[in-house]
Amino acid sequence: MQTIEAGFNLFEWQYEKIPERNALRSAFTGRSTNYQVFVMRIEGEGLYRFVILCPLEAAAEHLSGLSEFLHRTNTSLPLGAFELDFDRGSVRWVSSADTNGDPLPAHWIGGSVQRGLTSFETIWPELLAVAEGRLGAADGAMRCQIAMELPNLNHELQSSDVELKLSSIEDETSALYVEVKGNDPERAQQMLESLFGNPLPFALRSA
Repeated sequence: MQTIEAGFNLFEWQYEKIPERNALRSAFTGRSTNYQVFVMRIEGEGLYRFVILCPLEAAAEHLSGLSEFLHRTNTSLPLGAFELDFDRGSVRWVSSADTNGDPLPAHWIGGSVQRGLTSFETIWPELLAVAEGRLGAADGAMRCQIAMELPNLNHELQSSDVELKLSSIEDETSALYVEVKGNDPERAQQMLESLFGNPLPFALRSA
């Protein structure tokens, strides 16, 4: 418990202790929703478990598409995985670390929570749209894969004064596209093709 507390204190997060589960619980506010975070240590197994919950309950008729969306999206995650509770229609992000009984560094605990929250925040618009039946599973997963790659791509393209932007999920008048702003669209296209293949599974548009 002290090791987990150290991780939360390092990031100055408020938390509630759950002694009977050897866990801490905390609440976080995202751009569009709130999250419940649980971090626990499983005694006797040398295992730390991270669970992040969101307030989503999908209707039964959308569970198949939501399951496919999460399965596709998980292949792009740097850490952890999304899971679907078929009985409740709810979604959680989970991760674990096996330390063979050794304590985890405080920064690793806090960093893992941040990774999970970032993953949720990145996919939230598409997750909600798929859960409500407004977006197909494959299209939603492709949007998420692009969204996860854009920060690194834009960082690399800074020297060329190029910026990439994903089309709005609310734009129902056209197919999926990435907007290219700057004077070197060829470099941007080459970098995108190295990640997503040639031809690209989405359109490119000049800003």
